[in-house]
Amino acid sequence: MMGSIINEYWLKFKTLIELNSTILITKASLAENRATNKFMGNPNKVSFTHETDVVEVYDFLGESYGFTFASFEDMNNNKFHEFKTVDIIGYITGSEKPTTFIGKVGTPTPKVIVHLEDLNGNAINVTFFGDYANLMTNYIANNPTRPTL
Repeated sequence: MMGSIINEYWLKFKTLIELNSTILITKASLAENRATNKFMGNPNKVSFTHETDVVEVYDFLGESYGFTFASFEDMNNNKFHEFKTVDIIGYITGSEKPTTFIGKVGTPTPKVIVHLEDLNGNAINVTFFGDYANLMTNYIANNPTRPTL
């Protein structure tokens, strides 16, 4: 994603923004990238302002970052709390044909199962319902080259 920093804020951020580093950016602005010369494939850009904070991150685990990641291996081995929401990240390797699920109240709800794989080759299936199923189906259709979730 393209980033934009005006000169007066550059000194605040220049030591934190390095190639191959991982940073957490808060209080930034996200907008459509309308630049004439686009260097990244992402249609959006992030703009840094006087309120923006940038922190180098070594491990995104922990709720202080808003994430509670679970590894695919732990999920496959049932080593996570089944009633707690967890975050995952992986490559979409495929999906089932969307179907309709009939819940307890008899209302038809869209459903799609998505196949994910992590960097170690571990695979899991994730089921999306309702609007999330529709969003995921459209996302996969519009991003056919190994999208990331």
